[in-house]
Amino acid sequence: MSYSIPNDHIVDFRCCLCPNGDFPDRTICPPGGPGNKKKSPCRFVVTFLDDNGQMVFVSSGIDTTKKKWFSVRQKDTRHGTHRVKTKALPIRTTFDEAQRDLNSYAAKRRWQRRPA
Repeated sequence: MSYSIPNDHIVDFRCCLCPNGDFPDRTICPPGGPGNKKKSPCRFVVTFLDDNGQMVFVSSGIDTTKKKWFSVRQKDTRHGTHRVKTKALPIRTTFDEAQRDLNSYAAKRRWQRRPA
C-alpha cells in the first residue's frame, strides 16, 4: 500500500530526502523522492499570495550569516521586500522554522500558493 500527498497540499516539514537545504529559491523537488517520479513543486517551501495579491515568502534579508529568517511581503519583483511583523511570524534561527510558521499563518488566512 502506498500513500501519496496531493501536489497542492502544503506540508509542515521537508521531505526526508529533500536535497534543497536552506535555499528559499529552490522550490522544485527533483525526481526520485518517495512517490515523486518527476520534478514537482515543493510542498513545504512555498511562496503565497496574500489578500492584496502581494507575494509573501521566507527570507534572510541582508543578513549574510543567514542566522535570522523571517517572512517578507513583496508587491512584485521590481519592488523591495518588507518584513511581515506579527506575533505569529517571529524571527527564527532556521529557514525551516520560519517556513513552518508561514505555512500555518497562510493556511489560517486561506492564502493561495503563488503559481510558478
